[in-house]
Order: sequence, then structure tokens, then C-alpha cells
Amino acid sequence: MNLTFNYRSISTLTNRAIAFAGAAHADHKRKYSNLAYISHPLAVMSLHHTILPDHSSPEVLSAAVLHDTVEDTEVTMNDIIIAFGHEVAEYVNFLTKISVKGRDGNRNARNAIDRAHFAKGPAQSQNIKLFDVYHNASDIIETNPRFGITYLPECVQTIEALDKCDEHAKAQVLNLVERLVTRNLENYKLLKEAKQHEQTQTQPA
Repeated sequence: MNLTFNYRSISTLTNRAIAFAGAAHADHKRKYSNLAYISHPLAVMSLHHTILPDHSSPEVLSAAVLHDTVEDTEVTMNDIIIAFGHEVAEYVNFLTKISVKGRDGNRNARNAIDRAHFAKGPAQSQNIKLFDVYHNASDIIETNPRFGITYLPECVQTIEALDKCDEHAKAQVLNLVERLVTRNLENYKLLKEAKQHEQTQTQPA
């Protein structure tokens, strides 16, 4: 990413991170909802601040809003270090997938590699990952219940792998996501039945 703009000139660390992430994700949309992509990292940051206010330091909130920049944009880890320092970069590192499609096996194998990486991170990055997973899960159930059949159980596996995060927050998020799994199955079944009914109605007598 071109860092000709001096992000250090913005007044606070978290505001700088929001501006930086907004620029990095400027042309990106959420895959299924088509919302501006920045809505997701902002939601993750907000969830963290709301549920774990005592653990929401400027460094943690900055990492929350930056968590997809290295994974999904041209931003490098060195860019994060230069703009925000080593602590924020450490958290972002452990929130960034390291598996490579085409090199590291099938989806299950890649997910296992990434879960192990997330689990090596400190409590701060694991707490952020909890809210990242929850927001993605709640988004999928509304936008693509068919993919949710595969994706939501993977979310449960990721949450279960996080062994340093806040225990109360983990239990809360795990319960919510497990309920989303059940709700998504019900929604998918209804959508499938509706589609079958529609096909039956359109078939010639």
C-alpha cells in the first residue's frame, strides 16, 4: 500500500486505523451482501468495545479494524508496523490466514492450518477473532444460507480452538453461533422446499 499519506498525523491511534482500513478497503464490497467492506471491520471493533470494554485498548481496537487489511488488500505487515507499531502488527498477524489455496490442500486442511495459527496468538488477537467469526457467521445466515451449511460449523471449530480468549465472551459467542447453525439449517430447508414448490408449480400439466 502506498503510504504517502502520513497516517501518524491523525489524532488518535484508533482513528488512524479506521482511516487506514477505510482507504485499504475502499473499493471492496462484502461478498454476499454487497455492503462496503469496511462495515465488517468496524462492526468487529464495535462488538469488541461493547462486550469487552475493559480489554479494548487503542491497540486492540486498532487491530480489530485492521484485521483484514493484510489478508485481503495490498497492505503488508511492514506497512502495519510502520503506521501502527509492533504491538498492533502482532495482533493483526495472528488474525491473518496463512494457508494458501492450491498449496495447502483442500478447504478442511487449509482451515486447520489457519485455526492453529489463530490459536498461537495472544488473548488480545483471540478476542478479536471471536467477534470476527461471530459477525461473519451472522452475515452469512442472512445472505447465503446454502454456504452457511459449510461455513457455520467451521466457525464453531475456530471458536473452540481459541484457548486464550476471554472465557465468558467465548461461551457467549459459541452459544450464539451454535444457535445460528440450527437456525440456518431451518432457513435452508425452508428455502429448498420453497424452490421445489416453485418448480412443481411451473412444470407443465
